[in-house]
Amino acid sequence: MLSAGGFIMNPKMVGHFAPAYASGMPNGTLGDQGSGILLGMSAGGSTALMDKVSAWRFINPPKAWAQAIAVSREGTRFVDETVYGATLGEHIVDHHGGVAWLIYDQTLRDTAFRQARDKRLVPFQRDVTLINLLFNARKAKTIARLAGKIGVDPTGLARTIAQYNAAAHGSAADLFGKEPEDMRPIETGPYYAMDISIDSRFLPLPVITFGGLRVAEESGQVLDSGGKPIAGLYAAGRTAVGIASQTYVSGLSFADCFFSGRRAARHAARANV
Repeated sequence: MLSAGGFIMNPKMVGHFAPAYASGMPNGTLGDQGSGILLGMSAGGSTALMDKVSAWRFINPPKAWAQAIAVSREGTRFVDETVYGATLGEHIVDHHGGVAWLIYDQTLRDTAFRQARDKRLVPFQRDVTLINLLFNARKAKTIARLAGKIGVDPTGLARTIAQYNAAAHGSAADLFGKEPEDMRPIETGPYYAMDISIDSRFLPLPVITFGGLRVAEESGQVLDSGGKPIAGLYAAGRTAVGIASQTYVSGLSFADCFFSGRRAARHAARANV
């Protein structure tokens, strides 16, 4: 039974199988070295989704950041900013080269500072907010100058902000279906940009691997290159491709461990392995 975690703590494996995520912040334990996966491969096991990684870019709290806009190098939005962090991270890395900026104005900045003082926030939420407001903020008097400072297309950014402001004021529908109460117009200078890229210095992007050994859905047995179960060899948890294989929400790793471990154990008991 191979159940030794994923391979996010093995830089060489990440660089080989999922290079787009190599600059992310590993999210795992020191045991996530890929040893179980490699051992299974040495016994003839096949793998899948080795390039699939979950990246968790959470920007809420403070709510003010979720009311701002996330843009790519082209200065265009690509998502409703209130989405779950794993969804936002996936968009940033898989579809936009790992580069993204959060654009907001002075009004939203002032609001974020007030929200950071909310006593309901736990220390790490408060501290992360304050650090990034103070040290991860490019500032400019105009949108065009801000675009120049962060290397974003100024025409695209100006057009994006105009569209967003129209939706925030209720005169147009938001392109991504963002709810009106979650939007604030970006129109009070100066303007700010926060680096939310995968290699952001002050806002690291946690990443976790999804790929692993292919297993039979009914038994948890490791499959060979031909898709046939290898007798006596099982894999579970992050060592195997499982429940969390395409996207992630909090708790799926626990669910996967409980389910896949029991599945393999029951099959092994029935087979008298």
